[in-house]
This record gives sequence, C-alpha cells and structure tokens, in this order.
Amino acid sequence: AIEKELEQRVQQFNSLSGNIPGVLYEYEFRKDGTEGLKYVSDSVEKVFGLTAEQFREFGTYIHPDDLGKIILKNKQSKENLSSFTDEARLVVPGKGIIWHSISSSYSYTTEDGNIVFTGFMMDITERKTVEHKIEEQKKFYEQILNNIPSDIAVFDNSHRYLFLNPMAVKDDELRTWMIGKKD
Repeated sequence: AIEKELEQRVQQFNSLSGNIPGVLYEYEFRKDGTEGLKYVSDSVEKVFGLTAEQFREFGTYIHPDDLGKIILKNKQSKENLSSFTDEARLVVPGKGIIWHSISSSYSYTTEDGNIVFTGFMMDITERKTVEHKIEEQKKFYEQILNNIPSDIAVFDNSHRYLFLNPMAVKDDELRTWMIGKKD
C-alpha cells in the first residue's frame, strides 16, 4: 500500500512538472567544490528545445555576455544561502537566443553536506522582444521630440514630468532630475 501511494505521488509529480510552462530544477553545491544540476524536469525539452541530459550542461548554453553575472550571483547564493533570481540569455543550437527567467532558493542540505537549491525557469523571449520594440519606439519618438525647435513637456495624469526636450530645459542634468517630479 505504501509503495503504491509512493508510486502515485511520483507519477503525480512527474505529470505536474512535465506540464507546467517552465522548468523545475534542483541545483547542488557539492562539498567537494563541484556543482551542477541535480534534477531537471522533462519540460525542459518543450521550453528550451534541449533534453534534460543536454541541459545538465547548461553552462555551455549561457550567453557569453551573461556568464559573468550568473557565476557571481550563483556564488553569492551559495555563500549566503540567499535566493537566486535573474534574467539571462541562452544560446541554443537551432533555436538561437532564448531569454529565460530563473529563480531559486535554498531547499535543504543533504546528509553528505551538499547544499541544494530548488528553482524554476521559464522562457521570456517574447516579453523581452516586446520590451525591446517598445524601447526602440521610445528612442525614435524621443529623437523626433528632441529635434523640434520648440519647448515640449509631457506630463502624466498627476502632472509629473514624463519627458522634456532639450529646448524646454537645456541643462541635461536638470532635465534628467525633473523626470518624475511634479510641475
């Protein structure tokens, strides 16, 4: 009866972890100084296009420009048993760059003294693409507004400055300081 119950729980966990729109994982800092993924849910294949076995070597997929900050944050999490949260890029063969959000926290220490964090990752490429497009549009419109030879100020509903062009306030530092302040 206990074995049947355990088998059902394992099946339930596998079903849940395989069907969520993200990846569950356990990351282990071993007493011998090595570290790595202890567990990766099978959903990694749907989310990132890599098998769980391939993803165990996730360090090889981290974008070179993001690797330094990931290593530093990982080290801080290990030393302080603090949560790890980041957004970074993966370079996946055949898929290109995939942005992912990652979040983990300390879970337990094994009998061997290994420190284990449990976490969740998800693909945020679509959101990052939209953010990039919005930023590009913002730059485009600001460039237009900055080159109109007239004073232009944009306010929100509370009458806080959202934008001032250089004709309205010539001093860059003062103009930057005024953004978000009330009239």
